[in-house]
Amino acid sequence: TFNRLTALSRRDSEWFTHFPRKGEFFKNIDRILAEDRWEVQHQCIKFLQEAMATFGSNLEYCICYLMPNLVPKLGSSKITVRKISIQAIQTFLRLKPDALGSVLKTLSSFLLTSTDRATKGEVVKEFPAMFIPELAQWDWSTLLDALTKLMATSETELAEGAALAAKKLEGKLCLVD
Repeated sequence: TFNRLTALSRRDSEWFTHFPRKGEFFKNIDRILAEDRWEVQHQCIKFLQEAMATFGSNLEYCICYLMPNLVPKLGSSKITVRKISIQAIQTFLRLKPDALGSVLKTLSSFLLTSTDRATKGEVVKEFPAMFIPELAQWDWSTLLDALTKLMATSETELAEGAALAAKKLEGKLCLVD
């Protein structure tokens, strides 16, 4: 089904405008992202990554709605899910850079409240992929605050990962100044 939707979005850039039940559609996508079936998750996120340019004025609302279940996929044990999640969030931020604050709030909330230490550690390792040049001038303080809290409150390995991510972010931001 996702392959057919992807093909439809490639053929018709207006498909989403005419789609009748957008809310129900995204609730179902959110349910898929919350499940454990990684093959379906991969296809779902791949569809989102390829089709999001066709979401028009609904893009930010739709993707931010999914973000609480998309961010943890950055730490998936399945590398294909992890990589397509990175690509999807990068694509979203390129299309909608002013949504960075919302993405960072979701990420920070996940990092500070999740009890899944393994996934949290992997998300910290993967999130520097979001430090794309298009966002160098934007405010990353929400993430820096969360990383600082992780460094102060986490066990050694996660604290070191948070410190490394903060250093990478600082390096990207210093290149702009």
